[in-house]
Amino acid sequence: MKTAVRNMKKVGARVPEEVHKAIKIRAAGEGRSVSAIIEGLIQEYLIKTTKPLPLTSTDALLRHIKGIVR
Repeated sequence: MKTAVRNMKKVGARVPEEVHKAIKIRAAGEGRSVSAIIEGLIQEYLIKTTKPLPLTSTDALLRHIKGIVR
């Protein structure tokens, strides 16, 4: 799910301290980064809020998003 860093943009969000601590603990327990979890959640959100397409890869999703944003 992780995309090459050179193609990444930074997204900022403020969350309560306990939420931040909980996501860091869970992510570490799963051997994942918080960024990877958030990227997955954003992708799920975009898929659910646009017309359904059989997107099977991050590249396909990014092509779809670029088509929406134009």
